[in-house]
Amino acid sequence: MSKSGTGLLIIAPGPNFKWLFDFTPLPDERPCFACITFTDLAFLVPTLNFEQLRSSLDYPFYVWNDEDGPIKEFKNLVSGLSEKKIEKVAVEESMRVDFFSLIQNEFNKALIVFSQSIVGKLRMIKSDLEIEKLKKSASVADQVMKKALESFTVNMTELKLSSKIDLGFHQLGANPAFSLVASGANGTFPHHHSKNMPIQKGLPTIIDIGATVDGYFSDMTRMAHLHYPSAKCTLLVGIVEEALSHAIEAVMVGQPVSEIDKVARDVIDKAGFGNFFNHRTGHGVGLEIHEPPFITNTSNLILEEGMVFTIEPGIYLPGEFGVRLEEVVVVTRNGAEVLSNQPRDMFVVS
Repeated sequence: MSKSGTGLLIIAPGPNFKWLFDFTPLPDERPCFACITFTDLAFLVPTLNFEQLRSSLDYPFYVWNDEDGPIKEFKNLVSGLSEKKIEKVAVEESMRVDFFSLIQNEFNKALIVFSQSIVGKLRMIKSDLEIEKLKKSASVADQVMKKALESFTVNMTELKLSSKIDLGFHQLGANPAFSLVASGANGTFPHHHSKNMPIQKGLPTIIDIGATVDGYFSDMTRMAHLHYPSAKCTLLVGIVEEALSHAIEAVMVGQPVSEIDKVARDVIDKAGFGNFFNHRTGHGVGLEIHEPPFITNTSNLILEEGMVFTIEPGIYLPGEFGVRLEEVVVVTRNGAEVLSNQPRDMFVVS
């Protein structure tokens, strides 16, 4: 905040709130947020959240009820801040517009920016405890993926396999977040929603899964195939594996993020399929499934020890099929540590 000249940081319930306070209330339509200056920390809280927050946090609370609304108490909070002239306010980018309007009306002469410039930079560097939680989450995903592949059979639908994945996460105490099963031409849509349609024989299937354990996400993608794959399918899986492997090898402290994207993209470009790799190479993983750092060719970020992100190159041939492989890696002083132990070989049911 000091470096950027930000006098006030306002955080609404959500991942940033949880990261800062190890607790977050359920977000709803009632304005509720933490206000942080260089010397103050105070909370605007609706009555129904007050006791819950007070049981976890011992700071000043400005409590409002549904009958009176939040405006008066927010004004009281602001007037109670020791810093009187605030020229720059960083707000939670995911907060509701009506929350933002309340802030904007009170700070109508201040420059308002997003909290990612403050908290996002801090959250990119994971603590040892966070990395342990991410490893635990990845281990659970390994077990679920293994069972999913073992149950991959003829006459199964995308939705049936997706449901088995969700159940597998539940059985291991995780909260399923997504279980993408995309067979045949559906695999050309990177964010396909699993459908109640049979898994295609003779064409590859993308299986992309993730869940939270202790609030931290897993994210992994593997390939499966009913009956023997074609030479074209085998070729594309090999290219994507090479792109992923090279990108993992390129991860090191001090390396530009853009270089990781370039390394993966160069492999696919040289193989002649560059036009069919149509998304960024990866994204950060933590309390959110998509968070900084974002692995793109336009990023000027430099890799630091403790960053955690996916590497997930893909090739998507419209009307035919898609191929994607994905790992979550931690940047260490010795390079990339891959969190999954699940083999990346295409799982084939003959």
